[in-house]
Amino acid sequence: MTVVPSITFIVYRNLTMIRQLLFLYLMATLFSVHADDKPINVTVNTVDQAVYYPKGSAPATAVSLNDTMLSAHISSSIVDITVLVADTVNQDEVLVQLDCRNAIATKQSNQARLSLAEFQLHRARKLRKGNNISEEILRTRQSESTMARSALKASEIDVERCQIKAPFRGVIKQRVADVGEWVNPGEPIIQLIDIDSVEVSAQLPDLSIDELEEIQQFYFVIGDKRFALQHRATSEVVDNLSRTREMRFAFTGERAQPGQSGRLIWQSASQYLPARYLVKRNGVNGVFIVESGRAKFIALADAQEGRPVKVDLAKDVQVIDKGRYSIEDNSPVKVIH
Repeated sequence: MTVVPSITFIVYRNLTMIRQLLFLYLMATLFSVHADDKPINVTVNTVDQAVYYPKGSAPATAVSLNDTMLSAHISSSIVDITVLVADTVNQDEVLVQLDCRNAIATKQSNQARLSLAEFQLHRARKLRKGNNISEEILRTRQSESTMARSALKASEIDVERCQIKAPFRGVIKQRVADVGEWVNPGEPIIQLIDIDSVEVSAQLPDLSIDELEEIQQFYFVIGDKRFALQHRATSEVVDNLSRTREMRFAFTGERAQPGQSGRLIWQSASQYLPARYLVKRNGVNGVFIVESGRAKFIALADAQEGRPVKVDLAKDVQVIDKGRYSIEDNSPVKVIH
């Protein structure tokens, strides 16, 4: 009779302990859920505040596309040189006058030969109509007329070559020959620099060429003066010693003078986030942004640790700065200042 009460007591006591343990488990679970939902304090910067546009510079020089040594095309003596070193000349302006007497005499002789050849050809055509000469003689007269006309044309060109004219507007860099000298075809007389066809040349590291070709804003700076440029071409040849390649730029407005040295500067049109914003989650680099009170991980496949990364985000997007290492994707966050 005494056993039953003790069994009942034991069962009652065990049920009480089970209820207490269940209550504690439920309380711990609720506490854990609330703890997970507790927002993590973070600081943010908008994309507009955080990004920057990379800049750079390199030595550069303005070069003329036409640095021409003007030479004689006929054998003659120099009668006159009408320009001096540093003079600016216009296109088609006469720079050198050669002795033209032989060329003029040759031209006059060829005019007489052509006149005779045309007379003989006219007579041969009449005789051929009457079958008084052969077809071969007529063709010979035609050939003589054609050759006489060609000889006259060549002598007219030689007369024109007695005057050496400027092929473009430019500046006289040097005079190689002087008045009274005898010159033969191909011998230089004057060096002329084109001042209208000018480009900028810069030697840049081969490793950075691909990045530079994406940049849209280039300037050539001399002191306080800035000239807008447009990338025209990049050489495919790499210098063996310096490991650089030449890039050429065309002026889009006002031009610098040939030979002027300055610096090529550029600014990227793409926005870059500093490396300090990068974090790695599941082996992927990216950044955290705030979206509807929670952290959202934006994966950046091309991002490298320790290097700025190009991004394409709206300017008002909030990028998480401090607190980014303590959060995961979809973590609740509270922006503090």
